[in-house]
Amino acid sequence: MKKEVQKGALIFIVMAGIFCMTASVGAVEVVSGKILRFSQFDLTFSGAEQKNSAYGLAAVDFRMLTSTTGISTGYLNISTSAGWVVQNMLVDSASGYPGSSTIFNLGNPAGVDVRSLKAYADFSVKPSTNFSGTPSTSFVVGNLSYNAQGRGNLISIPPPSPITPVIKWQSGGITEWVQQQFRKSVEQDLNQCGPASFANSLQYLEDEYGIDVPHDHKPGIDGDPNDSLVGDIDEKMDRDPQGTVSDEEFIEGKLEYIAENDIGDDLDIKHWGGEFLPGDRTHHGLTSADESNGISLMDWIIQEIKSGEDVELALSGGVFHWVNVTDAGKTLGIPWISWTHDANQGTNDDGTTAENGGTKWYDGGVGWSPVIDGEIPFFFFEGDFTSANLDFAVSESKSEPEPPCGLSIFVIGLLGLGALFLRRRQSRQSGSGGSQKETQPKEEMKEEL
Repeated sequence: MKKEVQKGALIFIVMAGIFCMTASVGAVEVVSGKILRFSQFDLTFSGAEQKNSAYGLAAVDFRMLTSTTGISTGYLNISTSAGWVVQNMLVDSASGYPGSSTIFNLGNPAGVDVRSLKAYADFSVKPSTNFSGTPSTSFVVGNLSYNAQGRGNLISIPPPSPITPVIKWQSGGITEWVQQQFRKSVEQDLNQCGPASFANSLQYLEDEYGIDVPHDHKPGIDGDPNDSLVGDIDEKMDRDPQGTVSDEEFIEGKLEYIAENDIGDDLDIKHWGGEFLPGDRTHHGLTSADESNGISLMDWIIQEIKSGEDVELALSGGVFHWVNVTDAGKTLGIPWISWTHDANQGTNDDGTTAENGGTKWYDGGVGWSPVIDGEIPFFFFEGDFTSANLDFAVSESKSEPEPPCGLSIFVIGLLGLGALFLRRRQSRQSGSGGSQKETQPKEEMKEEL
């Protein structure tokens, strides 16, 4: 059973039925390189460069996939000679994004230039517990640069080759998700992920809730130019050009920016600190409350996004990094997240931010990954690390918010058997007479987004 309830701008979808399958049911094979784009990463981390890495990027055009298959919400699966490399990637045309991407095991030894890839890909309305298909379609493989870090420690050696993960998808496991629609992501200076993730959050809150943010959402470094949001946050977090920020500098700089720009009364600020940022943190007269007791970080993230909060997530491993979580959920009992960031941070020779891509869906700027035991596979690691750990997260929202116009929440559970779909819409009451009105959909995003 599938139930959709829209109250104002808040959408709930409930589907019932037990997912128990060994192949994609009702699947449509994807053979177009315009719908599904593959790239090989050149890693450009300073001191840890690796040309022609074994890491690939699979990027999918949501609108083309939907128009070709007739499926608006479903799951992308891809197999290659390296195995089931993309597993149950959620594609939902209601997300507001034109597409998304995921990092995968390209299957080549590091240093080998990959120009083409044989793969089998399909798109289905239900997730799979098992997947196989003969990799017979040849896709062109492009080339992208990757450099995304800046949370304290910097990667010091190139990562080892990835291993395709074995994920124990649970037949009958819960499937649910929550989404925040399209947000703007600023191009970043080298190692500027901390200030930029907070800048992206503030711009989202201004766009969705009308929070008055006095700076412009454009590139900047250490206060230059003086109207740049991320540039001003750089100063508050005591980040030097091309430098990193510690966790303490992040939370204190965040509170300082909010306090000095008189938007503290408009926001609720909290965090899931765990062992990395334990306890409430007070700075400049504002407090971020620690809510990590009694709830896992993954469940807290889902809860926060469902409540209309904006979430910045701290990752560690070989790469220490900050991202903005946009979507989160579970598929057949396995958690997953989607995020935005700059996958290709850079600095020009004149010291300004290099606007060289890395913030779009097709170049790694909009990412998706399953979360296995609190870790993200394939987020660039080194040494003994085999994945990126979800360490802690910080959130903020308009005080006592109504759900924003860009928020969609989806819940899918085991409510019974069958594939009956029920649909119900409720619209926010307006006026003293209690009349009904439907929220209009957002304008369709353009390709360059």
